[in-house]
Amino acid sequence: MIADRAWVQRNLGFDPIAQLAPASTFAFTRAAQPISTPEDLQREIIDFDSEAPAGREFLAFTTATGLSRFTDIPWPKGLAPKTGPKPGGNSNSPLPRADVLVVTWTVDEGHALSRVLTPGKDSRNDYLSYTHNFATITSVSKAWATCRRWETRSLAW
Repeated sequence: MIADRAWVQRNLGFDPIAQLAPASTFAFTRAAQPISTPEDLQREIIDFDSEAPAGREFLAFTTATGLSRFTDIPWPKGLAPKTGPKPGGNSNSPLPRADVLVVTWTVDEGHALSRVLTPGKDSRNDYLSYTHNFATITSVSKAWATCRRWETRSLAW
């Protein structure tokens, strides 16, 4: 899918050529510059946080809907996920044994996932930063891998 001018107008509610988004609406400052690189825009997509000040500024600027307008899911009785206890250990502890590992790439995907699977908890404030074996993982990652280029870390519940 190509996110061209028409896509931005339709999905974000403004014409990016006629009206630039204010710099205060960017999570990654270099992406707000008139001349930015594709990597700057990629980083903006990954780092954008609808709950952070820049995300709130963006949602006030545009007609887009977003997670800051999220409403709790009205789960049928007895079917809502039950959040377990907060993970023990520290950010450098190995992950506990589990049947499933879910990976997201962006901050807002983390918000969405946490709100659906751990109701009442949010990845921004409630999850544990995860750095176990980070140096080893990044050393075998491709040079273009997000974790290597931007030293991004993971979150865990």
